[in-house]
Amino acid sequence: MLSTDPTDPTREPPLPPPPPREPDVVGHWNWAAFALTPIWAAFHRIWWLAVLSIFFGLPLGILAGVKGNGWAWENDRRGDAIAFDHRQRRWSRAGWITLIVGIVIGVIAAAYQDRAAAPAQPTPAAAAAPVPAPAGWRVEWDTASGFALAIPDTWTRVELAKDRFPASFDSFRTIHPASAKANRSILRSYVGYGSFALVEPGADRSAVAVVYGYPDPITAGASKRAATEARSESRQNSAVVSVGDLLPIDTPAGQGWGVRAETASTLVCTTSFLGIGDRVVEVDFYVLRSYEDEHRTVQKTVIASIRRPAAI
Repeated sequence: MLSTDPTDPTREPPLPPPPPREPDVVGHWNWAAFALTPIWAAFHRIWWLAVLSIFFGLPLGILAGVKGNGWAWENDRRGDAIAFDHRQRRWSRAGWITLIVGIVIGVIAAAYQDRAAAPAQPTPAAAAAPVPAPAGWRVEWDTASGFALAIPDTWTRVELAKDRFPASFDSFRTIHPASAKANRSILRSYVGYGSFALVEPGADRSAVAVVYGYPDPITAGASKRAATEARSESRQNSAVVSVGDLLPIDTPAGQGWGVRAETASTLVCTTSFLGIGDRVVEVDFYVLRSYEDEHRTVQKTVIASIRRPAAI
């Protein structure tokens, strides 16, 4: 029988008290330490974290989310693990609620800002209005997509469909042999892709406008995506020496984007994508750099004239 007399030398010494229990939340993620780092750190007297998180928010926020509970426990003066667990769980709950509310508010604010900044969309009546053709100009149609535009009377149309290009190009070559020879490579590169080309007669200063109306419905932002892709392709082309930034296009019938690229042979290509309703039309202008300024007014007039009177 064990002795209970404290003076008995045979009495076994009492067992040491158990070490204090570590809180369950130590080593677990803390949403408050992540989302509310400066506030949470100051409340738990982790002053270096409270100050540095103001300047290095996200990296220190992630680190605090992982290690914050351990840091807070080291500074805890009460030493009550159960109470500490309860406090940090409440803090973490407040953190993820704050994070979710902030994300929702941010999405709503961004959507409102985009809506406020978006240009007013043209009315269907404007998109389908008659094509404005100045004196000395005529209207050309892309029957597959319903687009129409104005072009100077002196320019010649060349069909680019595979089954219509040979005869169309031969006819053009018969009338303007020098211009056909100068622009053959441009026209052939669009066969089966473009709808038609409009060529200004003349060998030394001839300009070409290739028109392609996309027949399929498109989604919002398609014009900018197409222009971005065209710019990327131009930058990868070894013959291109310079590519400009995307430029916005605003016409009575629709909005779009354009990009300018120049080759080593001083040939300038200005590619424009214009969205009208649920369709996009692409117009590629080719002209020598020495005549670019002279043709700029023609290009702007052509783009501004584009309409889609025929609904597909």
